[in-house]
Amino acid sequence: MKIGIKYLGGVVVATGSVMAAPITWTGLPTSVVDESVIDLAGTLVHAGTWGGGEEIVTIGSEDITFEDATRVAGGNPMPGTENAITGSNGENSNPQYFDAPGAIDEAFDNVLSSFAFDGVNPKEVVLNNLTVGRTYRVQLFVSDDRSFGSNRRQLWSDSAILGDANANETPDFLHNESTSVIGTFVADGITQTIYGHGTTGGNTLVNAYILREVGTDDTDNDGLPDFWEELFTDPSSATALNPMDDLENGGVGDGVNNLREFENGGNPLLDDTDMDGLLDLA
Repeated sequence: MKIGIKYLGGVVVATGSVMAAPITWTGLPTSVVDESVIDLAGTLVHAGTWGGGEEIVTIGSEDITFEDATRVAGGNPMPGTENAITGSNGENSNPQYFDAPGAIDEAFDNVLSSFAFDGVNPKEVVLNNLTVGRTYRVQLFVSDDRSFGSNRRQLWSDSAILGDANANETPDFLHNESTSVIGTFVADGITQTIYGHGTTGGNTLVNAYILREVGTDDTDNDGLPDFWEELFTDPSSATALNPMDDLENGGVGDGVNNLREFENGGNPLLDDTDMDGLLDLA
C-alpha cells in the first residue's frame, strides 16, 4: 500500500495508489448555501481545510475545527496543512471561491473560500487514523464560484479509474455549483482513499472535508445498520428499525434487495445510483 508523502493525523491528499473500501454515496451532490449543510451524524473524528488557515465552525453545541497547520518539507516550513497534503499545483484562499447566497457563518465562509487545486488527475484524498471495521461518514466540499468554475466538472469515486464498472461514483458537478457530497464506508485498513476525477479539462478541487464515525447498531438484526435505515427511510418513520418494515420492503422497486444495495454502496431510493444509465440491477 502506498500513501501520500506528508501527513498529520488526519488526511493526506496525494498522488499514490491506495486500495479503497467501497463507499456508499448518499443521494446527489448538494449545493452549499450555509453551514446548515454540515452533516452532524455520529461522532466527529477530524476535519480539515486547505490554504486558508484553521477555522472553528460552531453548529449547535458542537465545535468543528477545520485544521490547517503548517507542514514542513525539507526542514523548512511551507504554507498548507500537515493533515491534508495534495500532489496539486498549490493551495490558495480567495473570497471569490465561494460566493455565499445569503447569511453564513463567517468561519465556514472562510473554509469554503480556500482550496487545494489541480495536480494529478484524479486527486487523491487519503483519510488517516481509521480503525478497521468501524463505519465512517465523510463529507467533502468543492467550490470555485469564479468564471472558471462554470465549465469545470468533477466527481468523487472510490476508484482511481474513471468509469470503473466496480466503482461507486457520485454524479459529476460543476465547480461553481459549490457542492457537498457525503459518503459512508466501513474501514478495511487504517487509511481510506477517495478519488476526485476532473471530468472536463482535468481540473480538480477540494476545499474541505469532515470525517465522522457512525454506529453499527442493527436493532432489527436485518443486516442493515440503524444509521443507514434511518438515513434512507423517506419520509422518516418511527418504525424504521422494526423487523420487516420500511427499507426491507421499500426502495424504488428496482429489483435490488436493500441488503445488496447497502453491501454494494447503492442508494435504495434510486434505481440508478451512479446515474450511468444502467439500473442497479444490471
